[in-house]
Amino acid sequence: MEKGGKQQGKSNAQRVTKKERRDISEKDVEDDEEARLTQLLFGNGEAASFPDKEESAQSKKRKKANSPPPLPPQDGLFELDRTAVSVTMDEEEDEAEDEGNLGSAAWSDDEETSEKEAAWVDEDDAKLSVSLLETNRLRKLRTSKSEVDPLDGVDLEERLRARHAASAQQLARVDWALPKLPIYSASFLGDTGNVVVSGRRPFFYIYDAVAGKLDMVPRILGRSEKSLEKFATSPDGRTIAFIGNDGYIILVDAKTKHWMADLKMNGSARSVTFTPDSHYILASGSDGDVYRWDLRAGRKCVDRFHNQDGTITSALAVSSKFLAVGAESGVVNLYNDQIPSQRLGRSSEQRQPTKSIMNLHTSADLVKFNPDGQILAMSTRREKDSMKLLHVPTGTVFSNWPTSKTPLGYVWSLDFSPASKFLAVGNDKGKCLLYKLSHYQDD
Repeated sequence: MEKGGKQQGKSNAQRVTKKERRDISEKDVEDDEEARLTQLLFGNGEAASFPDKEESAQSKKRKKANSPPPLPPQDGLFELDRTAVSVTMDEEEDEAEDEGNLGSAAWSDDEETSEKEAAWVDEDDAKLSVSLLETNRLRKLRTSKSEVDPLDGVDLEERLRARHAASAQQLARVDWALPKLPIYSASFLGDTGNVVVSGRRPFFYIYDAVAGKLDMVPRILGRSEKSLEKFATSPDGRTIAFIGNDGYIILVDAKTKHWMADLKMNGSARSVTFTPDSHYILASGSDGDVYRWDLRAGRKCVDRFHNQDGTITSALAVSSKFLAVGAESGVVNLYNDQIPSQRLGRSSEQRQPTKSIMNLHTSADLVKFNPDGQILAMSTRREKDSMKLLHVPTGTVFSNWPTSKTPLGYVWSLDFSPASKFLAVGNDKGKCLLYKLSHYQDD
């Protein structure tokens, strides 16, 4: 047993020795390769030494025997170019005057005022012929509607650059945030360039888009409302009408930002709007009656009638000829608003709607006329893809668009552009969908 143990220990020692030899051999090969690459990169210079690496005598002999012949001093892969000798500012100016130094010439006044030349000029651009009429997206590049001649590549590039520069100026914007005010309503003050922003807070903001100034109105003096989330602005930009508590309509002067007057109605107010001429203000709410005040005659209530639907009024819209009243039942009544002033205020007369639209199955939360009053948009926030458009002169609802398959989502806001060329729809997903109305597009 003792003899067998000695033989086994001897064989283990031999195995360890062979393993160490194999490791040493692999290490020598790696060292040789590192030395060869170092000499190839840095020439005959001495490579940086690494104190943590110890080389055996046998490895050093093998390196010396297998090392490649030294390279000539200037034949390395990397050479130091010493021709670019640094000069002082005085020497540089002298060289610029005597020899036309390129570095000084690049900073001359002539180069600063001259246009920067293109980095690449394609000689084939002049041979290119492009017709602006064949591609719809290129028609905007025409200088006039009568232009039919094709352009070459050089002219096309110039017009594209000019178009891009003009678009960049038009798209310049200023983003601003109101961290203390969750925004529920926002509206322009006529053509003044000011924007009124409010929410479920007792204060509101007026932003001057021209000057980039944001003013905060901390509170309406004399009022205790904790929320000013619903309001309407007059088309002339002079008056802001907030919906207050207990049937009050609070009028605020847009210029001084001070309280002007209170208008009172029975029940609670749910909707308020101005006529296009800013002479009258209309409101309605829980009692189903529509009230009209004349802002020129001491803010007197000059008309009041009951909506034929008989339920709570949820939305109002006025054009130059018609009044649209939306109710929580989903019925939208269209009334003739061209009533002589002597007939206003006759409560004995029962006002009959000229058209009752029943295409909405839930509350009519949004009603909006386009600027010329020919289209009435109606929608609800409680049903998906439920917006409808009414052709007011004929009293018919468009059946071809939008349909139940139009991906509108839950519509929360909508409005027309000033020329009625576009319709913007905001939904519950935070997206603003922009649709083009072909009837109002220029040929």
